[in-house]
Amino acid sequence: MPAVNLKTLAKEFNYAMPQTSKSYLKLVGEKPAETAIKAENFSAWFGENCVLSGVTTQIAKGRITCIVGPSGSGKSTFLRSINRINDSVPRYKMHGSLSVEGLDLDKKTSSLTQLRAQVGMVFQKPCVFPRSIKENVLFGLRGHKISRTEKDQIVEQSLKSAALWNEVHLRLDQSATTLSLGQQQRLCIARALAVKPKILLLDEPTASVDPVSGRSIESLILKLKHDYTIIMVTHDIRQTKRIADDIMFFCSGALIECGTNEFMFSKECSEQSRLYLDEAFCEC
Repeated sequence: MPAVNLKTLAKEFNYAMPQTSKSYLKLVGEKPAETAIKAENFSAWFGENCVLSGVTTQIAKGRITCIVGPSGSGKSTFLRSINRINDSVPRYKMHGSLSVEGLDLDKKTSSLTQLRAQVGMVFQKPCVFPRSIKENVLFGLRGHKISRTEKDQIVEQSLKSAALWNEVHLRLDQSATTLSLGQQQRLCIARALAVKPKILLLDEPTASVDPVSGRSIESLILKLKHDYTIIMVTHDIRQTKRIADDIMFFCSGALIECGTNEFMFSKECSEQSRLYLDEAFCEC
């Protein structure tokens, strides 16, 4: 597939490209041996607003990749593009190549059902339904022919995987809205795990909970990486340093630099990356 000329493409569609004074850095480090997600010259627009420009990267399986950068840099847009949530947004367009577990996300050829079976997502604010805890866990499996015994097993395993079983196993029929925010967020993780995805997308999962619950969710994420590929957007640099295996730094709609935790928090990374990771400040 030939490389996409973004300026020509933008001109053709009459879209504005993000204006920058510095050239962006290329991906740092060796390509991962096993790739979960691959992007090549991937760009995204909302109407005439280009929010992602020419992103090329590979995300490794079985690792925690944290996506950092200032607000409006395209972090959440990239995350939501991975499971095509953006498709429902009016005037959303994407160009270039983006594949998940070998599945090309081209709208004309990819299977949304197949994609969603492989990718689970948890949002910044806990999104629980006004139903029982048990029904919330099983929500993604509605319509499947599953026996009562199998449902009970899925609920127990999912809640255990989300470190919530011991706290709620005696009240599974109570409304999920009775849980604390931290518990609700772990319930959302349990609901995502119930469909047995390969990849877990987390969009600032600790931003809406208290610090104690946040640390609990961090510990959970570290345990889950043994079974899942985890990609997480966060504004918390200290959190990134604690849990990330790999870090992607976005700014002004472009991927500036990415590498291992050790590299990105070293003096060898770019000055722009170091300034943001050290001081949460960016001159984009």
